[in-house]
Amino acid sequence: MTARVPGNAYPIHYRPADERFTDDLVDCIAAALAAGGYPPVRTPLDRAGLEMALLGFLYETKEIS
Repeated sequence: MTARVPGNAYPIHYRPADERFTDDLVDCIAAALAAGGYPPVRTPLDRAGLEMALLGFLYETKEIS
């Protein structure tokens, strides 16, 4: 997770139990990567890595002052 830069849409403020971060979202991103020619996400470790990368992109950890 990263800090928010003024003017950027991402990362957003983290909400516990964010109903938008679903298995379907991760599956869609994995499918888009495979459709773009990247290797498919097949193992639990690959999926966990993708989830962590998405969390890092989507959610901020602190405000920039």
